[in-house]
Amino acid sequence: MTDDDRPTVGVDIDGVVGSFMGIVREGLEATEGVELSNEEIKYNEWTRDDVDHSVIEAVDRTHENTWPDGVSTFPEDVDVLDGAREGIAAMAEECEIVMVTARPDEFYEGTKQWLEENDVPHDELRTTSEKDKQLDLDVLI
Repeated sequence: MTDDDRPTVGVDIDGVVGSFMGIVREGLEATEGVELSNEEIKYNEWTRDDVDHSVIEAVDRTHENTWPDGVSTFPEDVDVLDGAREGIAAMAEECEIVMVTARPDEFYEGTKQWLEENDVPHDELRTTSEKDKQLDLDVLI
């Protein structure tokens, strides 16, 4: 708990607050003409055989912004998921909100700006590749 006795809630960004995979899907459509639904994207593979990129390669291309011109850029063009802002705002009334992400540290400033421009309530932003470890949080979403 924080000094003011409010619980500290960590909230992951990608997949919880923002739709990072939307840019991945956009890039695949631009390069391969393939449209994937959320159900066709699994943790480390596509469920269809007509996608030549690996998931890791597609994520890397998204982080590097090496998709063709016209594809949304990361992190500024990530869409906020429906209801995320409102849910976090409700939690923020009684909790300290710490946004946590496995995004590389080089995206810290861009991610901070994205949170502010999209009115996502938060008290702090932490980037870490080990977000499953204890981060002085009471809860991690």
